Amino acid sequence: MFAACTEITNLKARVDALTKSDADFKEKYEEAKLHRERVDVLEVELSQKLIDKDKDLACKDVVIAELQRRLRESQEALEVEKQRGESLEIDLAAEKVKAETTEEARKPLINDLGWLQYYGVAHIANSIRNATELDRVVAVLTVASRDVSHHAGYVECAAQSRLRFTLTGALAIARLMNRRRMGCAKQKITMTTSPCPLWTWSPRR
Repeated sequence: MFAACTEITNLKARVDALTKSDADFKEKYEEAKLHRERVDVLEVELSQKLIDKDKDLACKDVVIAELQRRLRESQEALEVEKQRGESLEIDLAAEKVKAETTEEARKPLINDLGWLQYYGVAHIANSIRNATELDRVVAVLTVASRDVSHHAGYVECAAQSRLRFTLTGALAIARLMNRRRMGCAKQKITMTTSPCPLWTWSPRR
């Protein structure tokens, strides 16, 4: 009898232990289930964050590509400006050389202009006035004008006289300037041209 009671007591103890163990198992199961749910939520959140990060990285890649394109364009523009600056420096150097050459060529002209301003006009006038050929041309023109003044060709004769006088003066001035350049400005200009034959007019009958 005692043995049977002991066995029953042991069985009850085992049942209580199993019941308690089952309760612990269920509690642990619920904890594991909650943990699993939390893990699933975290996985979803992490997946969404990864998707957002990928999108953000894609946008940043686009921005980086655009910045790289602008950088290349800026570098190309800078290279073009550099070449243009070098070309401008070359042109500037050429212009400086040209200006120096022009200044050197300008000095004799300034000297000639100064001489002409103070001495040339009077010298040219005296040379033209003292030219023997001019006197001869004027005399011939005077005689020719007097001979044909009673004819209808007076206008043509006067025009021809002005032309001869202008040509003679121009030749005298040109020769004077030529001699001035060669250092012979103080020599008397000698007219060597021969007078052109005057136009003759015969009245109609």
